[in-house]
Amino acid sequence: MSVKTVFLDTNIIIYAYSIDKSEKYRIARALIESGNAVISAQVLNEYCNTARRKYPLMFERVEETLRELSELLEVRDLTGSTSQHAVQLTRRYGYSYYDSLILASALGAQCPILLSEDMQHGMMIDGRLCIENPFHLV
Repeated sequence: MSVKTVFLDTNIIIYAYSIDKSEKYRIARALIESGNAVISAQVLNEYCNTARRKYPLMFERVEETLRELSELLEVRDLTGSTSQHAVQLTRRYGYSYYDSLILASALGAQCPILLSEDMQHGMMIDGRLCIENPFHLV
């Protein structure tokens, strides 16, 4: 398995599979198709939950998307140690537990960059993970 340099938050996945073909869609698709990205099982689960809520009649499409993401991206499992690390990150940085679980997963995957629209652009986590908003200039 080669080293990947970016970890994608759920919002990137949601834009990449959006019906609206906006600039955010194009950026998100390029990130997924780069072959350089990692997600966690949490991201798959959050995407599935959001897509199911927004598009209740398109659940077959959600299943296809999950298969495609699993083929295109490295998907990291969640572990007990990931959860413990997330609690520490929540305490240290003040993010929600679920955001901290994304941070812990990105750190565990040794990605230097987390791409997220929802977290603070430019924030450095543990001196080795930088949060970047890929849409900040859009």
